[in-house]
Amino acid sequence: MLKPAPPLKPSRQQQMIVLVFAPPLELDLQSWGGRLVDGTIAMPEVEVVNEYGSIYNLNSPTFIGNTERAFSKSGPPTDRVYVEVRMRSDHPNTSQRVIWRCHNMK
Repeated sequence: MLKPAPPLKPSRQQQMIVLVFAPPLELDLQSWGGRLVDGTIAMPEVEVVNEYGSIYNLNSPTFIGNTERAFSKSGPPTDRVYVEVRMRSDHPNTSQRVIWRCHNMK
């Protein structure tokens, strides 16, 4: 769990959390997970929590390049701030960075 300071504030139409995975984990395009050295697929999950305690499961996956997986969801309110990021996985894995990214749809 991360508690960013200051809280995450949406600034555009689409918000996402991006995990930058550390080697030797490789992204698996078929499962949307990360392949560990032993071939096991780790399936990370990400949620954000707003200042009122509402939880949003970011369950829409996107790959960005070879090392980044983005998690987003249509519909979380843009007039709220997000005070907590929750991450979990069915297998231990390592992220080098966690990024909050906002962009407009074309």
